[in-house]
Amino acid sequence: VVVEDAGVGGVQQVIETAGAAEAGLLVGLGGGKAIDIAKMAADELDLGFVSVPTAASQDGIVSGRGSVPEGDTRHSVAADPPLAVVADTEVLAASPWELTTAGCADIISNYTAVMDWRLASRLKHVEYSEYAAALSEMTAEMLVDNAGSIRPELEESAWVVVKALVSSGVAMSIANSSRPASGAEHLFSHQLD
Repeated sequence: VVVEDAGVGGVQQVIETAGAAEAGLLVGLGGGKAIDIAKMAADELDLGFVSVPTAASQDGIVSGRGSVPEGDTRHSVAADPPLAVVADTEVLAASPWELTTAGCADIISNYTAVMDWRLASRLKHVEYSEYAAALSEMTAEMLVDNAGSIRPELEESAWVVVKALVSSGVAMSIANSSRPASGAEHLFSHQLD
């Protein structure tokens, strides 16, 4: 099904279509919104889903969270991570460069997200995972260390970025929270959206 509405209505459309077709698996093909819609619909239907990103723009391609716009805010829910991620680096390298740089920014924001998480743990006793935090920070360091090799339309660059996005998503799955990769900086970003 091709979804025109990137919000909660799109999730409901996929749920209805997949239910009527008695689907056994969902595939999210496209950008972050398409993948999140498939992820949220699959979770509601208790089905597995496969993530097939067409841009290396955000770490939701593998995370256990789904987020779609709802009015002036975002509707974010826990959902099962994908059974598999099929990331064709040739396709990712051909996507608009702005999307790849957004993916880089998403990973670099892990630094501040982990600091926010540590602060929340210390001040508000929020559950904290040292392992997930270390993976998240290592992911950001890996990307920064390879920044000089990240260039437009270069398949090797797409590989570096998508590897970091997958690693960041795994950190969120380990923590069972978006905290390893999403802190106050994401709240600013969502307001700008």
